[in-house]
Amino acid sequence: QAYLAERLNVLEAGGVPEDCKALIIAGPKKPLLAEEMAMIDDYLAKGGRIMVTADPEYDADMLDWLLGWGIRLGDDIVVDNSTAGVRQGAGPTEPLLYSYDREHPITKDLKRAFSTMPTVRSIRLESPGEDIEVSVLATTSDNSWGERDKEQISVRNPTFDPSDLSGPVPVAVSMI
Repeated sequence: QAYLAERLNVLEAGGVPEDCKALIIAGPKKPLLAEEMAMIDDYLAKGGRIMVTADPEYDADMLDWLLGWGIRLGDDIVVDNSTAGVRQGAGPTEPLLYSYDREHPITKDLKRAFSTMPTVRSIRLESPGEDIEVSVLATTSDNSWGERDKEQISVRNPTFDPSDLSGPVPVAVSMI
């Protein structure tokens, strides 16, 4: 498929253009301005589509905004020490994705696919608004966890402890 991707400054553009099929906010390193968030909310309220990737090493101040849409980002880094990940060439902070939503159009063809997500945080579904449908698209293995002590990540083999989020860990969701 052919896609035309362009950089967008929503403030300069006066909002998200009407012909935008999907807006991608890729790993912001600093918070978006309130005016930008309002323009993105307006786009979503009109049926717009968005993909947000959030780097666990940066606080882009999007936690409350996403929670308003029923999506809670974890304050963690997902770790997977499984031997399956190592065989695939993945390190502990590159969890292997094992399970995909087989009904969702985005992931339905990933029946036996394995992929990794380097440096990812957990994501959970909360109570979205009445007209919002959210679903988990991908989860990690039972051997993974959301490591809440980020100093443990610097250790070559971080270990699970009771304060961590046990696996499988959701790492991708869809909101319609």
